[in-house]
Amino acid sequence: MNRTMTKNICLVAAFFITAILAVLMMGNNAGATASAASAEFELYSRVITDLSSEDGLSQSELSRIDVGDYAVDVYLKVDGTMSGIQAAFQMNYDNVNFETIYANDVEDDYLYRPLRSGAFAVANEPELGVLSAVCALPSGTIKSGYFMTIYFEKKTDVDSDNPVTDFIVVELEDGGGNPVPCPSPTYVSVVYPYILGDLNGDGIADADDASLLLACLEDSNTISITELTWVLYDDNFPATVICFEQVDANQDGYIMENDADEILSAYASGMFGNYTGDIGTEKVYYVTVNI
Repeated sequence: MNRTMTKNICLVAAFFITAILAVLMMGNNAGATASAASAEFELYSRVITDLSSEDGLSQSELSRIDVGDYAVDVYLKVDGTMSGIQAAFQMNYDNVNFETIYANDVEDDYLYRPLRSGAFAVANEPELGVLSAVCALPSGTIKSGYFMTIYFEKKTDVDSDNPVTDFIVVELEDGGGNPVPCPSPTYVSVVYPYILGDLNGDGIADADDASLLLACLEDSNTISITELTWVLYDDNFPATVICFEQVDANQDGYIMENDADEILSAYASGMFGNYTGDIGTEKVYYVTVNI
């Protein structure tokens, strides 16, 4: 057994002890009825565009992150119902191109935002690119939802928005200590925010974007682009355009001149405060990446 395996085993063992103590302190009933639920973790990697969305952090913690940093959101999807949770997992991350953001000047104390109730124990081994966590949630009905967020910043100019390389579910139990089936996820959804109709990336959809759309159609030598043919023409659009949906302003499934008309119309209506559509609003585009 090599040194890395020994360290990880010792780390997980220490976490289980912490989780057991937390459960005992919270008064979970070890004789509870076995849960009939199954569950799975879902991971979402996103670039932070607005610090106010990280509302679970203190002011001192918020001061450690910036717009452009990365957040990996962990969700627990429950099929059925559970009473309480004891969970342990290990997240391996790309420590060549990303590094964890520290909550303070102690390197092992990395910045994370947990579910608001429950006891969490966390640890980080930056030299190995390994994050480990255990938690114990109080008795009560557990449903699908947010679990925790871990924060990263990019160290290099690599073209990647996904810090996660592997996510291993060590154990998931209900509040009575009964194992709950929970396979390790094999993918992460990378989240790209965009402004509908904003082609040049300046944060608004206006006449400049309408003109740019027409120019891109002319460069593509076509009058219509569908989602299926987008891959043939996306190089004719600026790098600030990340997906077909961003350009399809009227959301009819085609990129055509009338999308430029829609952008102009929305911008003009917005100037008078009477536009209520989606053009100019923030949307998100999801890309599933295997881990």
